[in-house]
Amino acid sequence: MRRSYFLLPAAVLSALLTAALFLYGCGDDDHGKKRTTDDAAFTPAVKVSAVRRGESRNVQRLIARVKPFKSVRLTARVSGFITERCFKEGGFVKSGDTLFRIEADTYEIALEQARAELARLEAESENAGLEYNRTAKLYEEQVAAVKRFDDARAAQAAAAAAVLQARAAVRQAELNLGYTEIKAPFDGWIGLVEIDAGNYVQAPAGPLATLNCIDTVRVEFNLPDSMLTPEISGLIASGAKPPFSVRIELPDGGGPVGEYPVECWNNAIGVSTSTITMQAVADNPGHRMLPGAYATVAVSADKPESVLLLDAAALRRMQNMTFVYIVNSENKLELRAVEVGLEENGSVQVISGVAENERAVLAGNPRLRDGENVRIIQ
Repeated sequence: MRRSYFLLPAAVLSALLTAALFLYGCGDDDHGKKRTTDDAAFTPAVKVSAVRRGESRNVQRLIARVKPFKSVRLTARVSGFITERCFKEGGFVKSGDTLFRIEADTYEIALEQARAELARLEAESENAGLEYNRTAKLYEEQVAAVKRFDDARAAQAAAAAAVLQARAAVRQAELNLGYTEIKAPFDGWIGLVEIDAGNYVQAPAGPLATLNCIDTVRVEFNLPDSMLTPEISGLIASGAKPPFSVRIELPDGGGPVGEYPVECWNNAIGVSTSTITMQAVADNPGHRMLPGAYATVAVSADKPESVLLLDAAALRRMQNMTFVYIVNSENKLELRAVEVGLEENGSVQVISGVAENERAVLAGNPRLRDGENVRIIQ
């Protein structure tokens, strides 16, 4: 991501820096004698590095947010008193582990009643079937009236329907009893308990706690629409992965995590931000990335572009100003305010302020002034 700077005119910047260096005592030598650029004995020796042209993949450095790969807020699906919490808050649980238990006595009784009702109705259905068979035989022999035959057939159908209803009630009672144990749907990291054991919960009640899968995480960032070429826009609109390479880095010097492709993205560009939300799915060994934490992502485009590169050791900063010293053809220093982009492998992309093949002074000599003669050493 390109950094924006308020750039002062070179003359003003030079005057400010010269004054600052003078206040720090950099204008005199060790014997108190004023230096002059005409005195060869005091001509500073400097090392330089040439501004060179290279290739960059239009890397954007963006702030990202870490999210769990999967997350669930555990909810009670039946009402009752919580009798037990079966995990340690902040611990890791396995898929299928029981996390909460709700008092089950009421639901066990309800299941027994449903099974008893099913048995009664199955007996009635069997009897209705026998009655229908007898009546059908008599009807064939023209002994039973039509109404008696119709009544027997309707009674058999009603009894069969009642059995189906009773079986559904048994199934519901079994489900309700099963819901008295709240289990982990996947391996994950569980948080703090919202409701302690001994409390009554009214279904649907939640969340009781939150379970996050963090062995794998989503790293979410907002990509500027300037990186969405027509080709890339067409790819993501068709459901294909965009050709972006995302390098993830931890904040505060936490170090690199790795390089991952973009796996998920939103279906619209934000009107107020002109960005599209994307996610890279990253392995998280050692759980270095925690949900809610910030990270930095370097998003590089598919095709490289030609850029100017400068040795990062040539950059100098004072407050919010970034500048370099350039040695001109007369071996005199020229102070240049620069705008820089991404720094990588000891080189920094220069957006403005210097030209190709110009010689930039490397760090090592703090006593330098704009317009001063210098000697170049290897």
